[in-house]
Amino acid sequence: MKPGTPKPHLFVTAGLIWKEGRLLIARRPPGFHMAGFWEFPGGKQEPGEGLRECLKREIREELGIEVQPGAHFLTVEHEYETRKITLHVFHCTGMKGRPVSREGQEFRWVFPEDLPLYRFPPPDRTVIEALQKDSGGCTRKGGRQAVQGGKDMDEYRIKDLVRKTRSIRRYEEGAPVSLDVLRFLVDLARCSASAGNLQPLKYILSNEKTKNETIFSTLSWAAYLEDWKGPGEGERPAAYIIVLGDREITTTFGCDHGIASQSILLGAASMGLGGCIVGSVERKVLRRELSIPDRYEILHVIALGKPKETVVIEPLGPDGDIRYWRDTSGVHHVPKRSLKEIILFS
Repeated sequence: MKPGTPKPHLFVTAGLIWKEGRLLIARRPPGFHMAGFWEFPGGKQEPGEGLRECLKREIREELGIEVQPGAHFLTVEHEYETRKITLHVFHCTGMKGRPVSREGQEFRWVFPEDLPLYRFPPPDRTVIEALQKDSGGCTRKGGRQAVQGGKDMDEYRIKDLVRKTRSIRRYEEGAPVSLDVLRFLVDLARCSASAGNLQPLKYILSNEKTKNETIFSTLSWAAYLEDWKGPGEGERPAAYIIVLGDREITTTFGCDHGIASQSILLGAASMGLGGCIVGSVERKVLRRELSIPDRYEILHVIALGKPKETVVIEPLGPDGDIRYWRDTSGVHHVPKRSLKEIILFS
């Protein structure tokens, strides 16, 4: 652009499209301005076109869905080197259809608190900052709403806590987890349900370097990440809980250890910790190295520590692939079947 030449001023719309507490974002394909960056769906206003009309058209053309632009959320002014834009952002409801990539762009449903993990252009980053300030990070399906106490806040907190129990495989190894914390977590397991109230589970705790190294050496970490052999130095768990079944109480442990372990992970998540239930264990080696008596069956190992990675739960894709995967930014993605698919009838 020649010096003194006025920059073109574009008027652009973007939609906050909600589904089950997530927002729809799309990645700009090659050949477009800011290619590779993520954005909220929308596009450039045509002459004589209303803002909401523009937003409906752009979303239909890009993603093949119909939405109803509702309340205006924010207007952002931004100046690039070669252009100026005014971005008008609207909440959208009434989505009809399923998004498809009509322009070769990738798209995802993302929880609002995970948006900063993605690379957005400056105007969209302003929108994200406004969302977080306006809602305090608490959002609901069907449009942005501040969740203020009572039943709604309780539901949000419970769901958020459960989501944080997704498996963490990389940790801040130098951030210690005390024995008092491990005992507290086992006490949560102790208070959990047990078939016939037999309470056959026993536990071994470890937060000491040498014992941790011994336990780590017996574990296999992520079957779907074939090129990844597990966390390296500095990213390994700070602590472990080995879950055992006492054969002198019963020889069948049912789902007791699953219930107890989820209680442990919920407690860990509430304290800002992450964990991973590891079932792929060299049990004979672990038994020998830690001198675990034969009466105790090694059920699994729970790794614990301060998370060094982000895990994102997202809808199962059209190909039905349930394998978790890790993107180039190190974000761990976990596909989940929809609620509609898993509830057979009601």
